Amino acid sequence: MRTQATFTTGAGVDLTGPSVSAFTPPHNTSGVAVNVQPQITFNEAIDPLTVPGNVVLRLTATGVLIPVS
Repeated sequence: MRTQATFTTGAGVDLTGPSVSAFTPPHNTSGVAVNVQPQITFNEAIDPLTVPGNVVLRLTATGVLIPVS
């Protein structure tokens, strides 16, 4: 018995990493409540299995780490 299958692959390997496309609160916003949960949106999905270790956010001015999930 012979079986045949046909399929089409995508356009190729994606060699460009994701980049930030939006974030809230906006840059340089003042008076943000302490209970606001900042959000970062990337221009493409990120496979959590491909992220080597934990994602880290750090305040540029002080170097203080910001907890993320």
